[in-house]
Amino acid sequence: MGNYYPVYKSIWTSSCFDKLGNNGKLIYLYLLTNNFTTQMGICRVKPSYIATDCSIDEIEVVKILKEMHKLNIIRLWQDENLIFIHKFFRYTKGTIKSPITLSKTMLRERELLNKPDLWVLFTAEFNKELYEIVIALEDLLKKAESKGELAKSEELNKLINSVNEFVNSC
Repeated sequence: MGNYYPVYKSIWTSSCFDKLGNNGKLIYLYLLTNNFTTQMGICRVKPSYIATDCSIDEIEVVKILKEMHKLNIIRLWQDENLIFIHKFFRYTKGTIKSPITLSKTMLRERELLNKPDLWVLFTAEFNKELYEIVIALEDLLKKAESKGELAKSEELNKLINSVNEFVNSC
């Protein structure tokens, strides 16, 4: 997990964000920036933690999370305290600069969280970003090959194959 997630100012003009009340906006910003949210926009957190951190009644937190789910702002698996934040990269893009780090993080999270419907949703939503990661990795591979860096080339090749397998398996 990153130490911080900068949030773009464009969030304030988002039509979905605008539909939320003050507590909903606070919770959404909390979801984007808290320690439970991964670099992939996946958050495993109990409503009681959100309630405590945001000073909002837990029943109200659950109600707001369900509302966000209905508005397609998040995907909520309430029984598992699991949240996927739609458009996570739109408001936090750039928090991970390295395609290598991003790829490894994504693959590690998939290993840790065996939830096929989550990963189908993830790949569908972030298809463009995943394509950009593969292009960036291929560029790094070409540079490593031109410098004769065999070990790095092999690592990048494996990573490219793993990301492509990840996308194709969803």
